Amino acid sequence: MNDLYCTEEINHVLRYVNNIPISGRYRSELVRWINTYLDEENVEKHLTSKKDTFDMSVKQAAQRDLELTILFAKKEDRTNSGIIFLEGELLFLFNLLYEKVKTQKLAA
Repeated sequence: MNDLYCTEEINHVLRYVNNIPISGRYRSELVRWINTYLDEENVEKHLTSKKDTFDMSVKQAAQRDLELTILFAKKEDRTNSGIIFLEGELLFLFNLLYEKVKTQKLAA
């Protein structure tokens, strides 16, 4: 995966989250999730700290934390189809980053 592409996508997602009309608490939780799970150093740290041979715990934590983030959304936040699409895009970007970090880790 191209680092520039990943950086541009993450910046695009952050701009979108900061400009979409959603509640403040939900916005701050989404930004926290993005800063945690779309940060290459953070993902690498999680991968190296886990002793799980399948590394599923990192992926499960990302998905679980995004689900918990959704709990901060108000009803009005969840009626916007764009935000639902965004949540899928966040998981997709995380999976791309996860595979990149995992491949680098195996190559080292």
